[in-house]
Amino acid sequence: MRYIELNPVRVNIVEHPSEYKWSSYHANANNEAEDLIANHPIYIDLSSMLEERLHAYLELFCNHLDYDTLHDIRDSLNHELVLRRYYFKDMIEDITQRKGSFWCGW
Repeated sequence: MRYIELNPVRVNIVEHPSEYKWSSYHANANNEAEDLIANHPIYIDLSSMLEERLHAYLELFCNHLDYDTLHDIRDSLNHELVLRRYYFKDMIEDITQRKGSFWCGW
């Protein structure tokens, strides 16, 4: 979520994701209903309590993603590799019989 929501910030369109009007940030950070936006399971997993979930989501944007994390995300996308927890990565490697360099930051 941070990677996507911070894209307009990284390319200097806005200073904060809340300033980008075509972002799901507003729906997620402010609980603003939006017909086109469904809550992502990762967002729901932040907390079962709405207030705690909103707080946790806002906390995600206190810091930008560091260069290494951005590189790992982009490298995984460019090489069609899994970017996930180790147990998930191992499962996908077994299913696809494909090994690769993976970043596991969650």
